[in-house]
Amino acid sequence: EKDSVMLVPKSQHLQTLRQLTGDDHIFLFVGPGVDALCAAAMLASVFRAWHLPFTQLAVLNLDELEEKRRKLLDEGVEQAKKLKVILINCGGNDDLLALFGEISDIDIIVFDSRRPFSLKNVYDTNKIFLMDTVEDVDSLVSTFPSVEYMHISEVSDEVVLQSLGDGEEEDEEEEEESGSEAEDGEEDRRESRDTEREEREEGGEEGEGRQDERRLERNKRRLEKMERKRARREEKRRRIEYKRRVLDYYTGSYYDRSTSFVVYEIIEELQMQSAELLWHAVVGVSDMSFCERTASSDYLSFWTHLENKVKHLEDIHRKTLGNAEERNETKANAVERAKLVPILEPKLLLHRHWSLYDSLYFSPYTSTKLQLWRDAGQSKLSQLLVQMGIPLVASRQKFELMTTEMKQKLRERLETEAEKVGVKDLFVRTFLLQKGFRFELSAFDAVLMLLSILEEPGGNTAQSFTAAVDAVTSIVGDEREFDAVLSRAVQSLRRVVSIGTSLIERKQVTRNQRFSFAIVQGKPDSDVLQNCQLLRMLARYLRDAVDERRRKGFRQGKPLILFYQAQKSDTIMVTAAQPIMASGTLVADNFSTICLRIVSDLKETLKWKTFARDVCEIHKDLLQEFLDGLHNELQG
Repeated sequence: EKDSVMLVPKSQHLQTLRQLTGDDHIFLFVGPGVDALCAAAMLASVFRAWHLPFTQLAVLNLDELEEKRRKLLDEGVEQAKKLKVILINCGGNDDLLALFGEISDIDIIVFDSRRPFSLKNVYDTNKIFLMDTVEDVDSLVSTFPSVEYMHISEVSDEVVLQSLGDGEEEDEEEEEESGSEAEDGEEDRRESRDTEREEREEGGEEGEGRQDERRLERNKRRLEKMERKRARREEKRRRIEYKRRVLDYYTGSYYDRSTSFVVYEIIEELQMQSAELLWHAVVGVSDMSFCERTASSDYLSFWTHLENKVKHLEDIHRKTLGNAEERNETKANAVERAKLVPILEPKLLLHRHWSLYDSLYFSPYTSTKLQLWRDAGQSKLSQLLVQMGIPLVASRQKFELMTTEMKQKLRERLETEAEKVGVKDLFVRTFLLQKGFRFELSAFDAVLMLLSILEEPGGNTAQSFTAAVDAVTSIVGDEREFDAVLSRAVQSLRRVVSIGTSLIERKQVTRNQRFSFAIVQGKPDSDVLQNCQLLRMLARYLRDAVDERRRKGFRQGKPLILFYQAQKSDTIMVTAAQPIMASGTLVADNFSTICLRIVSDLKETLKWKTFARDVCEIHKDLLQEFLDGLHNELQG
């Protein structure tokens, strides 16, 4: 018999969304990250088109989700018809029934790119609807641990993870089994003594008949005991197998396709396509690549799909408008229309918006490839500019002030000269958003700009989220807003790379046999690292820098663990950058599992700063013990 689940296949996303939202007020909980932000912006457009009231609530982690859920209950919103909740890149990996189960009349729709889903969400068929990207849900569910033994663990999925992997479950089962066998053995011995006594007391033919009856009864009981033992052993085997399948299911998190991409496909079904909404999908997919949540091959596949969508949108525009003169569309209006252009772009962040020199120096890719923390690396940078025929003075001025010839030949010169100084694979496929005669913004630059304002250091989540929501659209049309967000992005990028190069120069990145780690002590210029996404960006930078220094050894890269303690804080933020294979394949991320097991051994608690469980928080006094735990886990 198949287990009942509420995984919604891709073909039923629109139908499910339409049926479950009804005409009620919708509460949209939006997790951290640019992909979630862009998906929320698109869903907001859908709800406006449907004339549905909705409220957007930003949540960084499970604690904030619980706090805002409690606030909803305190305000009594559950009394207003049926409560409709949509979670975007949050909650799918957590036990939502523990959060919302007390609300009897509620529907929860989950758009979450991180996998695996919590099994307790998967097997709930009353309140939770998980929007999946597959069509054959039955085949997918057949690979999941069966719902049959869900009752054996009344605790959270995290506690299951903490307890598995060291043979603890087998030890518990062995103790239980040996206890049962001891009880059976004692009962057998007691029966045998009673039988011997009764046989001595009885005699004659009548006594022999009763003895035969007792032997038959005794044999029957022995057979029943043997059957109970067999059943216990089978139950033990199935319980252990289930626990093992749970461990396999939860070990190693990964990401499915971008939530923005999934939501845009709903928009296509509704025939609501526009350049602005497609731009949201492009930025969301780019965010997945920027944050290393999508393998390079998968990103290229999504880029191809998006390119086809761009072409399709242009076809629709031409068919709708026809000839511009016949439709009285002025040339100025045609120019002002937002347009997406697929391009091959150098991995130079913000290079259109500040100087070429700064972009080369502070872009993580070129900074680590050239090893710009060394004098030899800075000489290579100067050599590259000379070989490209760009004077140092010209490279330090704003990009828009460079001659047209220099700008036009930049790509060609970079392609031919960058490899000569050791910078390979410098180009990546992306999209430009063009509007008017001058405005151009690449998708990866948009990701960095939005990341820089999503989490204010020590600030208010709701205020940062509101600013980011406004920026998604306003940076395209509002020059003043664009300049303000750009300034934040430049400042964030400078600080992240400067902190990284400083750590390497001062040899504060420690390399062990299986992993590397660095500890950043709080200083005024490091407060930017309170932004979890920028903290992870620094971890990736340091990992790449370490890998570049040992690149010629052809050894597989190692994870880098980064610790950050803010000024006057008693806690330390911890994150990890997993190694990436030469093919661009992502290594399974076991960071959350490892952290849970370490704190379990230390009899301590762990606080996750994000839903993705990629940044956690520990007390500062646990730092050395945590490092020892990492060493034991990763060496094992």
